Amino acid sequence: MNDSRNENKSVDICEDCGAVVAEGKAGCLQLFEEILVREFSDYRYGKIHRLTVDAYSLQHPDAYMRSGKSFAAHLTGIYAALEAKDALAVNRTVRKWLGANPKIEKPAGLPRRRGKLTITFIHSAACADEHNKRVREWARGKTVAPAFNLTSLEGKKLELAALRGKVVVLNFWFTGCAPCVAEMPKLNELVEKFKNEDVVFIAPTWDKESVSQDFLKKTTFKYNVVANAGSLIVRSYRDGTGNVTMPTQIIIDKEGNIEIRISGSLLKTNGNTKQFEEFLDIITRLVKKPYVKETEKPSAP
Repeated sequence: MNDSRNENKSVDICEDCGAVVAEGKAGCLQLFEEILVREFSDYRYGKIHRLTVDAYSLQHPDAYMRSGKSFAAHLTGIYAALEAKDALAVNRTVRKWLGANPKIEKPAGLPRRRGKLTITFIHSAACADEHNKRVREWARGKTVAPAFNLTSLEGKKLELAALRGKVVVLNFWFTGCAPCVAEMPKLNELVEKFKNEDVVFIAPTWDKESVSQDFLKKTTFKYNVVANAGSLIVRSYRDGTGNVTMPTQIIIDKEGNIEIRISGSLLKTNGNTKQFEEFLDIITRLVKKPYVKETEKPSAP
């Protein structure tokens, strides 16, 4: 039965960023201004003020990034806060460069999709630490992976927090899923390829431990298999529709952010392995990227 309780109610959405908020674009701006007041009033929030402005501007370019110079200033501001070892030095260099009035053209045809997170995510933060964490996540455009603390069939402890600095690859599956089983040989290739790298492969399944063990007696699957994980999958890793497709692949970067989520098999029925190769390339790229601990990241000036 369809739930039609809200079919007669209008939903206001900011046309720039997609935030669901009363009065749409005007309501979105109001939340932004309330956050600015919070940051100016409390230094604990204000530590990350520059990044808040840069991220909001990036999602509302028509209002805040009208020129090539403003576009460059906000983008380099985000880079300085999230990636640079010396944010102050980067910002000083950028100011000097922009002060010389270089000829910069604003890119045409900016993408309409500007990240899943919006100002409502920041506005609902319960404390300063959570605010600062959310602003970084918002600016980076990634979702922090839900925490988990699992034990594999072989007794290996797998806690996401303890895996920081490693790339984590999740595969959700179950024994009765034909596409799940069909792609296992290719997934085993990934495990072999990265066996000497900081990559952890985990395969949570709906199945009970006895069912999983019986299956693995007949089929080789080199991931760390975790049985009875249905509640974790449903509670923490459902897709945007509230469902979980089997198989589902998720790659979590070294900082604990979800890099990509793929619903369905990596292998196509026509034998096309392009998606698998792209999946492998993403893991390779993340492995090569240096891990920077949160305490070592520069604060936004």
